[in-house]
Amino acid sequence: AAFQFGVEHFTSLKHHVNMDLCGVIQLHLEQNKPLETQSDLFSMHSANEIDRLAGITIGRSGYYIKQGGWVSPKQLTEYYVRHSKYPISIQFAHEALSLHQTNNYWQIHDAESNIINESSVVILANSYDVNHFAQSSFIPIRKIRGQNNYVPANSDSLKLKTVISDQGILLPAIDNQHIIGASFVPDDTNCEVRSSESQTNLEHACPILPALFNQLNPSELKGRAAIRAASGDRIPFVGNLPIYSANINHYADINHGNKFKTYPTGSYYKGLYVSSGYGSRGITTIPYCSHLLSQLINKPKTLTNHEQTLLTLTNPIRFIIRALKKNNSSK
Repeated sequence: AAFQFGVEHFTSLKHHVNMDLCGVIQLHLEQNKPLETQSDLFSMHSANEIDRLAGITIGRSGYYIKQGGWVSPKQLTEYYVRHSKYPISIQFAHEALSLHQTNNYWQIHDAESNIINESSVVILANSYDVNHFAQSSFIPIRKIRGQNNYVPANSDSLKLKTVISDQGILLPAIDNQHIIGASFVPDDTNCEVRSSESQTNLEHACPILPALFNQLNPSELKGRAAIRAASGDRIPFVGNLPIYSANINHYADINHGNKFKTYPTGSYYKGLYVSSGYGSRGITTIPYCSHLLSQLINKPKTLTNHEQTLLTLTNPIRFIIRALKKNNSSK
């Protein structure tokens, strides 16, 4: 659902944001059997067909995701800010450290307890710092470092027409350079570019275009590192923020497995929402999850059964209940 929604959304912005829905090839591993359940999204192809689709010789079979591609996150964000239906005010050099509810408003405070801003609706969309606030401290978030590198294109590599996904990712030439990556280093928030990870990225890209990548010195490659915010089950946290203490009391005996007991509906903070934990899939899942969150905030009574099911799937309360089922209510 997220992929199809995202394709339509990005297609509508293609004249305003740098992107190319050029297709994605996932090279096939022999131990993986072809998946038939999503044949409307991707198709399996022989090595010869993959070479034709990619525009280069790879010599391996794989899946072809016709509507996949790449999007510039920076330009996408800038477009949203400039063309939002409602004005967006950006405040720099402020650090939101605490939230306080006053009547029907949430106040956002800095380190000196000054009010940065206030609103009846607050969305915690601050990546791996989402559990920084007292109200959200129970959310289990993982910090995973990832580094991309930029390598110069040549006459052979310019023939590449699609994104290639194997051990790593290789993008077609953008402004005469390719992006390769990304590394995956859990529990590391250092954002300096490392030659060791440049080497790893090169090794993962070499089987795809060896003539291009074998001659490069990893210590000379430019790159960029950033931190992913990931959930333990690879499903993002999207929805109303649960009240930890109240739900611990609601479901305290759920680990006893009483099939005949009726439990109350979960308790949630009014006007406080969360959107985080997208891991490596944010560019695919955020547009649809943002749509779901908007519907939940603005038009909750119009949510379809499918949308309600997905919001149940992404509800942060799932980790409170899982901990209780294991008889472990500690944060």
